[in-house]
Amino acid sequence: MKTNKTKTISKHWASLLAAGSLATLSGLAAESKPETLVPEDAFAVLTIPHFPDARAAFWSDPYVRLFQDAAMENFTKKIQSTWEAVVIRGMEEDWDVRLDEYAALLNGQVTLALFLDANPAKSRPDFDVLLALDSGSKSAQLKTLLKDFRKQLSDAGWTLRPMTFPQGTFHQLRWKDEAEAPLEGAWASLLLHKAVFGQVGSLFLASTKVDLIEQSLANAGKDADAASLSHQPAFRRIHSRRLRQSYAYGWLHFAKLYKIIEGQVRNLDPQFAENPMIPPPSKMLQSLGLNGLQSLSLHLRQLEAGSMMEFAMAVPKEDRQGLFEWIDLAEKDCSPPPRVPADVASFSRVRLNLGQLWENLEESVADLSPMLGGLMNAVLRETEQGIGFNIRKDVFGNLGDDLIVIGFSPRSSRFEDLISAPTLTLLGSPNPKALAQTLVKATSLIPSEENPLSKKEFQGKTIYSFAIPGLPFMEIGQPGADVGLHMAVDENYLIFSMDEQTLKNYLRPPSETHRPLRKTPGLKQATAALGPEKLTSFRYDNPAKVIGMFWERARKNPNFLAEDLPSTADFDIRESPFGVELLSALPPFEQVAKYFHFSVSGGNSDAHSINYRLFMPTPPQLRQSSTLPTPDSSQTEAPAE
Repeated sequence: MKTNKTKTISKHWASLLAAGSLATLSGLAAESKPETLVPEDAFAVLTIPHFPDARAAFWSDPYVRLFQDAAMENFTKKIQSTWEAVVIRGMEEDWDVRLDEYAALLNGQVTLALFLDANPAKSRPDFDVLLALDSGSKSAQLKTLLKDFRKQLSDAGWTLRPMTFPQGTFHQLRWKDEAEAPLEGAWASLLLHKAVFGQVGSLFLASTKVDLIEQSLANAGKDADAASLSHQPAFRRIHSRRLRQSYAYGWLHFAKLYKIIEGQVRNLDPQFAENPMIPPPSKMLQSLGLNGLQSLSLHLRQLEAGSMMEFAMAVPKEDRQGLFEWIDLAEKDCSPPPRVPADVASFSRVRLNLGQLWENLEESVADLSPMLGGLMNAVLRETEQGIGFNIRKDVFGNLGDDLIVIGFSPRSSRFEDLISAPTLTLLGSPNPKALAQTLVKATSLIPSEENPLSKKEFQGKTIYSFAIPGLPFMEIGQPGADVGLHMAVDENYLIFSMDEQTLKNYLRPPSETHRPLRKTPGLKQATAALGPEKLTSFRYDNPAKVIGMFWERARKNPNFLAEDLPSTADFDIRESPFGVELLSALPPFEQVAKYFHFSVSGGNSDAHSINYRLFMPTPPQLRQSSTLPTPDSSQTEAPAE
């Protein structure tokens, strides 16, 4: 059990981080920046470069604005009072602090950086931590809070050893007898390793290593000889192209981490030297192609027309091998086909060549272990003799480079329908009929007392239905809606669905009132925001209808989960702090539907990296003056529809 001394340590460090969720006060922009403050040998950085920008992005989010709507007033008041009573006051009582005092300090950067100490004499590397917080114009308040913090630490039995730097005095935490130190778990590793903290101007710094404090102070003072993160080539490249305009980002120097992983894995090789079936672990690691990965980054950026999130893997095109060669997909059309209706809940399309993927897998296995590759070939030949067709030619040879998944809205607001909405999977093929016949032949392998396959004609096409063990045909949702695996050929696709009626609806010719998804207002402009590069994958999500169904069900019957799911019969929402009164305070969904809108995401690649972006446009009714980047430049913006 933690002692009061332990709580004295943890409450103030945690307060500085927890205050982020309450930081709604304005402050002056801080001069310090993470790229010029953090020492260049950091291997990981998580930062909000300027907290007021992140706060502004938070309050502009449609889901946050939802709670400020007049129709949500009763609900918001109830949830706010419950949140403050249960969470905020509880934290403040446990930690003996006022969180709003700490929140007021967040006026500049908030940065957490990690550093590796790969000592060859140790079995595993050590790491050090650097925390930086810029209080902007609140330096006097920061000074007062740190003074109180030092007093409570001293009263709790800690020794505070002053450390004088040219920029100011810091303090190092020490315990008179480390064996009796009141620390547990992570606190022991972080604080017993001579943690240092202090203030210089508006900047608060804390670290587990004195050298990091000294380097950061030199960087903060703009020492010409100082080496900051901006001097690190791997970081500088990704920062100049992507991170610079972000209001929050994380960056991992994977190349530095890989060197340590590679050394650890190589030490395992002798254990497998006598087994010809299992390749050396170091060779398996090399086959993944991770040695070409320089860094990983995730960043958030606010545009006038919405918000953007991007994940990037910095792998130069000439270094893409193994996994990165496989996921570097073809630059082909990823837009929704004309047959896809506008009222779908989701749509995704990936230009993944499944046949080529299988060939790459076979080559990789044979390269890693010729004996294992030979065994794999022998198993395939033996299997083919029993089933009567060539797996490589008739299955993988008929797989194309187009995979589409379409999600439809649930049939009802019952929980089982909400979590099992109908879907269609379209598998592109150069010869879908031949592929279908091969799969029909494969049904002979399914153990069953009766014929597991049935077929029927519909709209001039054949629908094959498979009864699979463990997935019996049954009726749910609408009467007569069979659940199994249903398959049909349409144009250049082999289509699968667990719901026969959904498959039939797609096979029917479009009606005169058909509205294609690709013509949805604003979709073209939102897709352009994903970047100028040609997409290799695309996804569309519109959760409004599903959320609306769930919303209305919860509003009218807050305890509906206990009614729909027998396993939750003992659950009574009236016993929850967020009880019946809270859900009953929800307004009709139609009054707040304007806050819910579609989002788009997609993957692409350029000469430097493989990227995946998610763009969430501001809903039209909330948009006052919005623009979107044009396909020619992600920095230029053009009017939306």
